[in-house]
Amino acid sequence: MRLSRQETATGQPVIALNRFEQLAYRYPLRGKLRVSEPLIRRFAAHHGLASVIAEAPSGLLVLDLENRNDRQRLFGGIEQSVTNWLEANFKGLTSAWDIGAFHGEYTMTFARLCGAEGEVHAFEPVPDSVRVLREQAELNDMQQVKVHHCAVWNSNTDLEIFVGGERPQTSSIISNAIPQGGTQLVQAHSMDDLVLKLGAPEIVKIDVEGAELEVVQGGDQTLRDAKPTLLFESETWDSRRTETHLQLTSLGYELWSFARPRFGGRARLQKGTDGRMILAQHPRP
Repeated sequence: MRLSRQETATGQPVIALNRFEQLAYRYPLRGKLRVSEPLIRRFAAHHGLASVIAEAPSGLLVLDLENRNDRQRLFGGIEQSVTNWLEANFKGLTSAWDIGAFHGEYTMTFARLCGAEGEVHAFEPVPDSVRVLREQAELNDMQQVKVHHCAVWNSNTDLEIFVGGERPQTSSIISNAIPQGGTQLVQAHSMDDLVLKLGAPEIVKIDVEGAELEVVQGGDQTLRDAKPTLLFESETWDSRRTETHLQLTSLGYELWSFARPRFGGRARLQKGTDGRMILAQHPRP
């Protein structure tokens, strides 16, 4: 890594990866993030950096170097094997939604798959994350990305969200079991209501820290009629994960989970729900 001489219009420093680091970025090698993270922390401490713009093979990334997930994104991120799978299997998308977008790992993947003619809607309730999403879309000239400052729920209402403090990616409407940074009032909409305004997506990624069931409930009509592919987080600590799975299978969806790649590359799909990330699709004719 090196500091680039250029800065953004807002004065943020820009860092660039060397050729070896760019090569390492492209492959989700086992142990890569565990090895690279302390290197990034030392680099940030040496240069006195808290937030930067990073020139990565996937585009310009807005990174908070005090946040573990963001540090890992500098070398591909924890979802890289799944986003690699998406890029190989969902070329030619025209519309995609990222519900619980955080800092846009999936948003940027969808933007590349949809291209300039497509449309990507990112939904995020935490103001700091909304700022990052909008800045990142602007830096990469991703005009197809529309960022919505709201939560997605089973109805249209105002909700209190538990904010994740030093770990904003853990912000949740459901509980404050993880050390939090207080609460905020957010506007929430159901998926069905949003579809009336934005049109139905082809694929929806959902990562809402335990509120996946409510998102699915609020999209019942959309899931019956438009039948979008769903990619959602299903953590074992979520006591209602089975209820979410049953709700989807009752709507005709088949559920698959992602197994870790044997060596780099893309994640592998396996029938069932053993993995953390689940793909839900209607059977293809």
